[in-house]
Amino acid sequence: MIRAGVEDGAWLHPPPLLREYWQFTRYHLPPNPGGLRDQPLGWLATGEDLDALWRAWRAWEAGDKSAAWSQAHADIWPLVKWLRKIIYE
Repeated sequence: MIRAGVEDGAWLHPPPLLREYWQFTRYHLPPNPGGLRDQPLGWLATGEDLDALWRAWRAWEAGDKSAAWSQAHADIWPLVKWLRKIIYE
């Protein structure tokens, strides 16, 4: 699924769940009425994971993709490496 999304340019637009999560972080309003306990199980954790993956991949795309970049961004390099393995192998 990730590979198909990258190949057809879907990475240019965030998935709906990620957009929903960003709206939550900006406006502090969860998608369903009520509080965080009224949201679907795992919604917040999945949104946080998608956000981290999205930001790591976008930083990788914007960078020069050199060894120096991976050393300078050691905090997100494991995510980028994992995504590259899924996408390109």
